[in-house]
Amino acid sequence: MAFGYLRYQVTPYDDENEDLQSGVMYKVCTVNTPNAATIYSDEKGTSKTNPVTTTVYAVDGSIVFFTASSVTTVDIYIASTSGGFRVLKAVAPGQHKVYIDNTPGRKIVAIPIETDSGNASDSDDSGFDVPITACARDAWLHIYSCIGSGTIDVGLANASTSGDIDGFLDGVSTATSGTVYGYGYLDSGTAGSVAVWGHTLGALLWTGQSGATASNTSVLIQDPTFVESGTEQSIATYSEAGCSGLSAWLILTYDLLGMPRT
Repeated sequence: MAFGYLRYQVTPYDDENEDLQSGVMYKVCTVNTPNAATIYSDEKGTSKTNPVTTTVYAVDGSIVFFTASSVTTVDIYIASTSGGFRVLKAVAPGQHKVYIDNTPGRKIVAIPIETDSGNASDSDDSGFDVPITACARDAWLHIYSCIGSGTIDVGLANASTSGDIDGFLDGVSTATSGTVYGYGYLDSGTAGSVAVWGHTLGALLWTGQSGATASNTSVLIQDPTFVESGTEQSIATYSEAGCSGLSAWLILTYDLLGMPRT
């Protein structure tokens, strides 16, 4: 400790016991919340952006940051561009190593997200991405707190390839804290067309399928999004109305496929 700051260093390693010196993004949160903690890049109190990008991580070579001496534990959410994800709870200052599981299979991750306080019509990047060769399956929110009762979208940032800002969740209510699921339902329609349907499930996860007759014959089917090539897709939120400051966890389920990344 120097100048009243505490140093944290975490070195992630992969399935081959190799330290990950690039391809990692992370967010440091106050314990048991999705809220970004105030972190510094050195013992002099130079500010450090949080979440931390893969670019900054590649320069640092590991997870390294400082906090004020009054902050003695933090939570750290870690994601690799190869698809692994890990949450470290109540981490104390010092040096640590942590395994990141990049092996193919189903992943269920809790991504801390926040929207800017005081702005009810704003898009915010979570700092985390859906990795290449991932197939997104399901999503819901666990709301920690919200300023104002409104609705919010969660999806892939519009700047991303095939971005869809409400692709995971579309207009979910932020009226109460706790778990909020997306939903979809079918009503009546006309022959050969999709029935009228209400939903807060995004179009990147589910779609309506037209029926052959006029009433109640359409179906709601799962339509997962596959990030096939190019770059990872940024996860973002958008406050539609009323909500001027949300903090929550996005619970995202995706299948990480065992195929070459292109």
